[in-house]
Amino acid sequence: MTQSAQIWKIFSSLTFCLIAILGCQSPVSNSQSPTPSLQSPIPTTSPPTPSPQPLSPTGTLLFSSRQIDTNGDGFVQVPDAIQIYKMDLETGRARPLTQTDAYHTYPAWSPDGSQIAYVSTESGGVDLFVMDEDGANSQQLTVNIQRVASPSWSPDGTMIVFSGGDSSSPNLYVYSMTTGEVEQITDSALADVEPDWSKHGRFILLTRQQPTGTNSSASNEAGLFLFEVETAHLILVEPATENDTPLINAQWLPVNKPQFLAQEKNDPTLSTKLYDLFWEDSQTFYRETAVINQNSLELLMLDDTQLITVIPSEESSEIAHLHLDSANPAPQFLTNNSFFESNIDWKR
Repeated sequence: MTQSAQIWKIFSSLTFCLIAILGCQSPVSNSQSPTPSLQSPIPTTSPPTPSPQPLSPTGTLLFSSRQIDTNGDGFVQVPDAIQIYKMDLETGRARPLTQTDAYHTYPAWSPDGSQIAYVSTESGGVDLFVMDEDGANSQQLTVNIQRVASPSWSPDGTMIVFSGGDSSSPNLYVYSMTTGEVEQITDSALADVEPDWSKHGRFILLTRQQPTGTNSSASNEAGLFLFEVETAHLILVEPATENDTPLINAQWLPVNKPQFLAQEKNDPTLSTKLYDLFWEDSQTFYRETAVINQNSLELLMLDDTQLITVIPSEESSEIAHLHLDSANPAPQFLTNNSFFESNIDWKR
């Protein structure tokens, strides 16, 4: 396994543990470190520094950004706040949309670009929030649902699907922007994570994994699934078994096509593959159509030839833009600092 992949796995484990712990806690006891107050001073960290190179992509990028081990004790601590930034890709300028001493993660554009769903620990738990596109009018949407993560909007902007619930084996929930009600849509002893609502609205792509902390072998109950919204029917795309490398980090292309990107769980290069998806009479099959040989923690396609990616380095990660139509695409870095960037989303 490469050094970058090892660093990513360590950081992912630390972040998951911290968020899971925060999501399971009631008000903090005197024996524990206090939850950051909303009145705490804003962390004195500079925004991510854009690359001085001219930018070819257009649109607006969302991402979360944090420093790693700011106090030098070898651990990522709660005071190391995570903020959400918005970057104009034409100018390269990024500015924070959140500034409280808390974790703000998983920003997701609404279909019309007027709002942003995100996850925050501002309330003392790990809850779903929404704010205007300029960071104003922040509103908490969920209460008492542990370990909220990965919100994704329905194409009409009326609902948000997210992962949450039990700290080790979350399920999928849908929040209605119209009624304010929350509905649980999956019920599994495994962990349903990384939901992504298709652009035509029919399916939600999700990964079903073994619960965190278990040593049981994978079974045919785990794998990559489609949740059919109208019928609430789960359709297996690819099972996870002991002898294969299940697909993870799956996401639809940002156009109305039956294509998705995914990574193989045990791939040490972190390369991302493009798949065509076919379904008929509740049966599905997929076909690998391209391999993006880029060492990426995250990857987001803008169109058929352009993508935004999060590239790991020894002590941080940076956001870069690539053109796939060149023979050897070189990443054009959009950030260049000691921060750890993640949770990218984009609108035109």
